[in-house]
Amino acid sequence: MTSAVRKAGLTHLFCFAHTLNLVVQNGVRVVKHVQDQVKAIVEHFRRSSVACEKLLALQRQMRPDHNAVKLKNDVVTRWNSTYDMLRRMSEIQEPVEAAIAVLGKPVDTLTTDEWLLVREVVTVLRPFEMVTTEISSETNVSVSKVIVLVRGLISACNKMKANLSK
Repeated sequence: MTSAVRKAGLTHLFCFAHTLNLVVQNGVRVVKHVQDQVKAIVEHFRRSSVACEKLLALQRQMRPDHNAVKLKNDVVTRWNSTYDMLRRMSEIQEPVEAAIAVLGKPVDTLTTDEWLLVREVVTVLRPFEMVTTEISSETNVSVSKVIVLVRGLISACNKMKANLSK
């Protein structure tokens, strides 16, 4: 596409959503080890109907004011699926840990520091997820929003950087 646009003498604008996807995927590589551990937990609960039912039962018991939910798995080509997986895991940490313990530790759980890292990654990725959702809208013009969204991301990142370095 780029070559065709160049040969036609037109100006090419790179896809902002694709560029954002590449940037976030590259950033998530820093926590790949934790992502892989979370994915192993998710896959265990998705493969085992006994484990899945135990997790749902423990959620109903431990969080009666919330709906019981299943864990989400990520997809290699969509960074926001990794965000969704980590966010869901963070939301139901206690029932997940309890289910793993009750089931006799069929899969390794995360350490305290790794759970903290998961929550921090979710916090960092949240603005990127919001921008991705906004830019992916099919009902609104999005190119006019790119500069504003990038500035918002820069501002959000600077605020998080200040908070995380404390």
